[in-house]
Amino acid sequence: METVTVRWKRFLSTFGARPCLLSCLLGGLLFGYHLAVFSTVTTFRSFQDWFGSWPSGEQVLLGSYFVGAFVGCLYQRVLPFLAHGAGTAAWRRYLWLRWSSVFFCLGSGLPFLIKRERMLTGRFQMGAFLVLLIHRLLIGIGAGIVNVLGPALCLEVAPSTSRGAFVFLYQLAITIGILMANLVNLATGHEDVHRQVDPVAGGAGIDMRGNFLRPLRYPLVPAILMCIGLLRYQSSMGVSAYRDATSADMLETGKPMSQRKEREHSMVASARALRPDAAEAGHSFNVISRPSLQNESLSLKDVESFAMYAVLARGSSPTARSRASVWLLLRDPRIQICMILQLLQQLTGINVVLVYGVQILEQVQSSAMGSSRRLARLSGPLYGAVLLSVMNVIATLVAVGIIDRTCRRKLYLFSTPVLAACHLALARATRAENGSSSVAFTGFLALMLFVAVFAVSHGPLAVLVANELFSPEARASANSIGMVVNAVATTAVSIGFPLLQRELFGIAGTFLFFALILMGGEYWLWRYLPETRQPTSADSS
Repeated sequence: METVTVRWKRFLSTFGARPCLLSCLLGGLLFGYHLAVFSTVTTFRSFQDWFGSWPSGEQVLLGSYFVGAFVGCLYQRVLPFLAHGAGTAAWRRYLWLRWSSVFFCLGSGLPFLIKRERMLTGRFQMGAFLVLLIHRLLIGIGAGIVNVLGPALCLEVAPSTSRGAFVFLYQLAITIGILMANLVNLATGHEDVHRQVDPVAGGAGIDMRGNFLRPLRYPLVPAILMCIGLLRYQSSMGVSAYRDATSADMLETGKPMSQRKEREHSMVASARALRPDAAEAGHSFNVISRPSLQNESLSLKDVESFAMYAVLARGSSPTARSRASVWLLLRDPRIQICMILQLLQQLTGINVVLVYGVQILEQVQSSAMGSSRRLARLSGPLYGAVLLSVMNVIATLVAVGIIDRTCRRKLYLFSTPVLAACHLALARATRAENGSSSVAFTGFLALMLFVAVFAVSHGPLAVLVANELFSPEARASANSIGMVVNAVATTAVSIGFPLLQRELFGIAGTFLFFALILMGGEYWLWRYLPETRQPTSADSS
């Protein structure tokens, strides 16, 4: 049995062997930063004074990030998949990561084009708005690309006994980015409230109009570092890394590679007998999808799935692959599991908490204290957002150590009712009128518990479970549709939450809506989700 020291040495040696992984994690940090920073920036007095004549423009800028992320995911995954049937081939991933770093650099540099003097007028400027809109779209495209490639890269370089830890490592980079965004917003927002000059009454202080642009400019430095890292370590990504990961996976199963190859030969032969259109895939062993991880027997459904992925990777023509492969994938129960897990991840409401966390804390605070005693400044909600981010990071760090020893199915079944209970508590806290301080404290605890439970369950498990169902070279193509579903759900939830809150249910009713969805998701998980964790030698000992 490995000691903790040995595991950490092997963990760190992976970074030495794949230095480009650091650049990928830096992309995850940028993704988390931009996910959280702008929603708080829109609450600054300097932003509201500038946008006072067009309140709906705030929602346009918030939604443009998720639209850009959807475009990045769609262009990077679906279009190459439909055109060539190969999705993100290993040798292309470096190029896609480089493009994501370019989008991050361009998007982070655009706020420097907005001059502070234009903000001093206190009037809305359409030119500055267009610059911010393009900034959010470019950042979103880069985030969409890196959010697809990040988990896939972590899984490829991870040993089979530490896949969960490597996926949580990417999740940790995202949570650190969210924490950095909230810390920057806290410092900038404090100045925005307490040091701004009243242009009418005058007074001492520093004129902070245009101050909301500062948090949007800071990510330019890590974006440049990410781009430089990808230029320096071009050779660390490619087909060789893909083959190394596949070979390591074969060796760590405890069986000789010759036995594994003989078994894969028999799988392909059975697939050929059932599906003649898979005849050209006889030599492609790594494309074959795994059978059940609990036993070594092959069912008819397993062999049919093998044939599907053989056709997917080695079909007779690109046109035939582009027309048939999507429908073949949609018929596979494992692809359906990938799609539903990604959809359920976003329907937990996590992006509502991350994007609108400050507004939710304000609502909880006003419900408990009464509208007449509502605080005028944002220091309280901003401190709360920082505490939520710290809890997110701590929970992810804890999850890195326990995920590879925990059953995925049990973790899903335990966490989903807890998330639903948190939504019910938030509905109670936001619905109360002139309640006691304990109501606000209960709502804040519900937010803290929600973030912690999500960080160890639905967040990274959706990617981990989906990728454990497939062999290394089948993961990229098979996971494409699930990631597109994730991007669509993220965009819909993030843009639809303000509409649900204002037009339909109110904020309390919206939390009840998410709780009902999670209750239905719990039934589906109990009924259909298999256990995908591979038993290790530590389990038997």
